[in-house]
Amino acid sequence: KGGGGTQLTAAGQQLVEAFARYQQEHQRFLERLSEDSSLEPYLQIMDRLRLRTSARNQLLAKVRQIHPDGLNDRIELELHGSAQSLTALITHSSSERLNLKVGADVFALIKASWVRLLAADALAQPVPDNLLLGEVLQIERGALETEVQIQLPGGTQLTAQLMSSQIDALGLAVDGPAQARIDPEQIILCSI
Repeated sequence: KGGGGTQLTAAGQQLVEAFARYQQEHQRFLERLSEDSSLEPYLQIMDRLRLRTSARNQLLAKVRQIHPDGLNDRIELELHGSAQSLTALITHSSSERLNLKVGADVFALIKASWVRLLAADALAQPVPDNLLLGEVLQIERGALETEVQIQLPGGTQLTAQLMSSQIDALGLAVDGPAQARIDPEQIILCSI
């Protein structure tokens, strides 16, 4: 009949109105932008500056600690939405160039072929650095290579690519447990 009778608070109503005004302004901005052909070269430059990468894994993380280690820095990362962490090893000059600070948000870029999967039934002892635990979402077999999608706690997905002959030996199955390991040297950081 009349619905559930739910009513917005005054603050909720203000938020809805503010969003509607934002949408209108954004639409007007886009219309003006499309009319001004002199901006086209600048828009092309801005489009080129957007980060695009071939790395299948682009994990949002927060810098938890920075440990100087000679010419390198060990960067401890906390994965967004998860209690799991990774450690990246990058040069000190890269840390400075990226202006890395504790609490900064970064993307950890990892090629699927750099993710090593471990047997599902045996937790490595001692637990190695950069061991991520999750659940197998999908296994896509190819003639030579197989891609495995893993769901980490908190919703982050990780993709691993390995030789098809290895899948059965690892005992991986959809909805089953998965363990993935990434070498610290094979994590590329991208500051935001």
